[in-house]
Amino acid sequence: MGYGCFAFFGQTINPYEIIMMNTEKTLGSKNWNIFLYTLLHTPELNSNLLLGDYAFQGNRLKIKNAEKEIECLNDKYVLYENESVTEFPIAQIDGIDIEDRVDVGKDII
Repeated sequence: MGYGCFAFFGQTINPYEIIMMNTEKTLGSKNWNIFLYTLLHTPELNSNLLLGDYAFQGNRLKIKNAEKEIECLNDKYVLYENESVTEFPIAQIDGIDIEDRVDVGKDII
């Protein structure tokens, strides 16, 4: 991994929509949603997951050998499975997580 800078979009409105960048200044290089990247590198899950290199372009975590993709937003995960979309809210109080969103992602996977 390169520089490890972070980009925040709407920091006060969506504080959990964070992109980890593999560059010093721009999103033109590889970048990942930090929560999906963490799930990808979780030892018990990583052999079953795929994640592209451009979260800024809307990349989702893919579950191998399944028609499932996961997106992590400010207050929920969204599971895309074939034609269906299921939302999994992350418990928050005043916009702050009160449960571990990585654990929520693990449970979905």
